Amino acid sequence: PCTVPDQKQHKASYMQPKQAWHRALHRVALTLLCMQPAAPFSTPTTTTEQLRAAHRSERLNLLNHPLQIQLATGALPYGSFVRLCHDRSTILEAVRSAAAAAGADVLSAEVSEAEATAKAWLDAAEAAGKTISTGDPSIKCYACGGDHLNVDCPEDLAVTGPARAVAAVLRSYSGAEAATGVLAVCEYGWACDTLLKAGFETPYTGWLTAHAESLAKASAAVAPLVDAADRDAVDASYVAALSALFNFVDSEASTAGLKGAGEALEAARRKLDALEPGFLEAQDRNANFVSATLKAQAAKSSAGAKKMDAAAAYLAAKKAKAGG
Repeated sequence: PCTVPDQKQHKASYMQPKQAWHRALHRVALTLLCMQPAAPFSTPTTTTEQLRAAHRSERLNLLNHPLQIQLATGALPYGSFVRLCHDRSTILEAVRSAAAAAGADVLSAEVSEAEATAKAWLDAAEAAGKTISTGDPSIKCYACGGDHLNVDCPEDLAVTGPARAVAAVLRSYSGAEAATGVLAVCEYGWACDTLLKAGFETPYTGWLTAHAESLAKASAAVAPLVDAADRDAVDASYVAALSALFNFVDSEASTAGLKGAGEALEAARRKLDALEPGFLEAQDRNANFVSATLKAQAAKSSAGAKKMDAAAAYLAAKKAKAGG
């Protein structure tokens, strides 16, 4: 028979594996719990959040556009900045008007002070050395004879078609659609704010700061009006306004002849990707898709060419045999 100490020792040796198994199970349960996605915190709930989440790629395209990056780094040609400042008042007035149609009061001060604000920005840029002059006396503007490009002539300045298009889209809306259009155009403020956070140095800081602040306020003012509507009812309005805004930015980049590639641009995009990830990954996916498609087409063309060559060789041999 076992003594009492023997019985205790036997019980302890029996319980140890069982306790170890429970501890292991507990650790696994905790690990699985920690791995669960925080769905209640990450799932978009309001219409505003849903629109921004659904169209994040479009917003990232705006943020990473060469014109925006050159604004942030100071590489943007001065003539391009002059045109942006000239178009700005037209777009701001359209945003103010659309917001009013939806029942919100935004950007009144910015609209009334637009001309004075633009002059201050232009003066600051010129003080930093920005100019439309090419420094080449052989270049003569057809309108005024100055040594700048024709497109940069201050005497030939007019509101651009893409700026008027943004205004037209906004003015075509009413009610919740108008509020949604304003929300979409105000995404430009988010882009400017992100560029400022990236810490670039630029003589165009005034432009970025003003739009980051004023458009954030305008966006906040119309967001409750957008949230009162169902996303499906206003999605098209958001997309149309955001597309018009992107076209405005893209059109000016084309006018200025800005390049969409280069080490400086890619370095800036890597910096932005650390703040708002997704653009570079999408670029890589697109590049891989295009590469794979081109390779497949090349392989198909090569196979087709081999068949044609074989057919031609067969016909030549048959003709030679018939002639012999």
